[in-house]
This record gives sequence, structure tokens and C-alpha cells, in this order.
Amino acid sequence: MIRLKYGNTNTFFIREGSAKVISCAESRAFLEPLGIAGEIIHTPSHSADSISLILDEGDAFVGDLEPFTYLSAYEENEPLRRDWEHVMAHHPKRIFFAHAGEMNDVRIPDGYEAE
Repeated sequence: MIRLKYGNTNTFFIREGSAKVISCAESRAFLEPLGIAGEIIHTPSHSADSISLILDEGDAFVGDLEPFTYLSAYEENEPLRRDWEHVMAHHPKRIFFAHAGEMNDVRIPDGYEAE
């Protein structure tokens, strides 16, 4: 068993061999048999292991990624800019944040280029 501790009170156990680690490049093939049309992309500006799920239907689940509207508050945060350029290259229609709610009718903001 592998013990994972999350926060001060949550502990999870994973039976060895029951978890599969995949790369972002393998994510589409992994998600397809689960009935999920989309891919996982690396968005490390929040933390090195941060990822976002981008669905083909236009929904993007970006977790703890800071909203691009905050970019000006961070003065030249190039990692955040790169992450948003990567997300916006998928042309999301809706973005779901872990802590900032939902953004509908998404448009590429000024100063951003889609990769």
C-alpha cells in the first residue's frame, strides 16, 4: 500500500499496481475508453505538477490556474502567460476554476497568442 497524505486530516491509501501514471501525450488515448473526448495538458505556473483537462466540446477544467484576468497583477508572470496561451490554443468555450468559479463565452484576451 502507498500512503498519500493530503492536508492535515486526509489520508488515502492506494494499492500498489492499481494506479497508472501516464504522460500528457498519452492522455487522449487513456481518456477515450472512459468516454471522455479530450486531453490533459501541463499547466505548471501554479505548481510543477499542475494539469488542466481540456474537453473537445469546449470545456476546460484548469484547477488552481490563476484566471488570465489576474495576469496584470503579477507583473511579467511568463509561466502564467504560457499556460494561458496553451489553454487558449484549444479554443475553450467555458473555463472552470477550482476556486474562481466558471467563465462562459471565453474570448482570447488582448496580449495573448494561441500556441
